[in-house]
Amino acid sequence: MQAAEKGAEIIFTPETTHLLTKGGKATMEAAHFEETDPGLSCFCGLARSLGVWLHIGSLIVKIAADRLANRQF
Repeated sequence: MQAAEKGAEIIFTPETTHLLTKGGKATMEAAHFEETDPGLSCFCGLARSLGVWLHIGSLIVKIAADRLANRQF
């Protein structure tokens, strides 16, 4: 929010912005499919409310029950 208040029009976040786990099973259990990821919908709403472009460095999302992908949004 501070960046938007200071006039930023685009904000970039680091890799794996919303899922900080130690990997492996913990990451698989914490990850969501893109369509149901609560972090992604939250970031979209935040960008809209602040009136900025928000580049999420990457989100870890499930692409199958046993596979993850690192996606930028």
